[in-house]
Amino acid sequence: MMKKLLLPLLICLIPFRLYAGAYVMPGDVLYNPYNDMDNYYITQQIIAWDENPDAKNPCYHSEVCYLGPDVRYKRDNPDDTGQPGLLGSCSSGNCIEISHLRTRKQVADKFKQHFGIPFTSRRFAIHADATVCVGLFYITHEPGEDEDAEVWPGSTCGQLPPVNQACRVSLPAEVNFGTLAAEELEGQNQTVTGYVQCRIPGFVWLTARSKSGEKDVMLSPDGSLYATLNLNRKRAGKRLKVAMRYRSAVVPFNLKVTLHKSGSVSPGHYHNAAIVMLSYN
Repeated sequence: MMKKLLLPLLICLIPFRLYAGAYVMPGDVLYNPYNDMDNYYITQQIIAWDENPDAKNPCYHSEVCYLGPDVRYKRDNPDDTGQPGLLGSCSSGNCIEISHLRTRKQVADKFKQHFGIPFTSRRFAIHADATVCVGLFYITHEPGEDEDAEVWPGSTCGQLPPVNQACRVSLPAEVNFGTLAAEELEGQNQTVTGYVQCRIPGFVWLTARSKSGEKDVMLSPDGSLYATLNLNRKRAGKRLKVAMRYRSAVVPFNLKVTLHKSGSVSPGHYHNAAIVMLSYN
């Protein structure tokens, strides 16, 4: 009697995920009526942070080195770097000292031990009219007025939301296909429901993709088993426009995951991660 080929399959789906780097998103931006220069307060979120174990900490053996979330600014003239000084962020308690750590993984591990991941920063002041994006930065002297912090290697630089706006995406932790026979793989699909919630009305855009930036999620190293993603009826890589029509609106969306074969698939346990990205324009 022939045995069936059994393939346990697990596709982990999380709202935000980044491979080999820090995934940084803005939290909210609030108006500060008491300061004409630093005229807004911001919070930032580090949603996920993975590092390759051998990548070197760029400021290892510096006299000092501080790392934390901050904001990149527009360059008004050639002398402007557009970089932050980490003063506001570090003064609010969002930074760690990392000069003694040899690898970037050790830095990420220390940050996770100190703050946890996901991490929402304490609120700090920024010049909102001149901001470009938010990210993770490091500086090799005491934080201050010298705006020469560098972007941490692999950190994203997430777009700021409109003032007083804050949005979040929620999804089930995983899609579990269970155990399937080889002949059952092709076209097998599951759909899960996610939600977008925003503080004030407006439009946001959602995009689904693999953690490596590709449209398809590879489940086997040789590509013999993979999954395609659809947000509502939008194929992965295409943006889905979502209208938030009133304050604190919660809007559902569907994420469909479909399995495909390309050649023979060996027995085993297969899993990977997908990303649903949120943007404001």
